This record gives sequence, C-alpha cells and structure tokens, in this order.
Amino acid sequence: MAKPYITGTVAEWRDDEGWGVVSSPDLPGLIWVHFSHVDMEGFVTLSVGQEVQLRAEDLAPYDQDGYRFRALIVRP
Repeated sequence: MAKPYITGTVAEWRDDEGWGVVSSPDLPGLIWVHFSHVDMEGFVTLSVGQEVQLRAEDLAPYDQDGYRFRALIVRP
C-alpha cells in the first residue's frame, strides 16, 4: 500500500540551488525537497508560503543535509 499524501507549506526555497524545505503538521520536523522530486513541467520552483501535497520518507537515524525527512514526490 502506498504511503498517503500529506499537506505541507513551503518554508524555504532556493532556486539557485534547486532545493528547499517544507513544514507539515503531520511530521515532527521539516522536510527536505529536491527540485527533481517536484511534479511539475518546465522550470521547477516553489514559493515560500505555498501549499503542497507530498509523500516523505523518514531517514532516521540518518538525515539529508540536517533534515530527518526527505520528500519523495511533491505536488504543488
């Protein structure tokens, strides 16, 4: 069974580096997002405050650049 989508809000996005972070009340920490996991055509960018739907994985006991959670797919 596939993991359900959760709702999150873009907390930070770096167009120049192609990544950002999303917060969600469904997880106890921020979620690292790479542009390659954002489901959209053309130039991939997200805006701070934008609501998104996503699936994330828990990397514990490891992390991705200091973030415990990493997005698998993000849908604006």
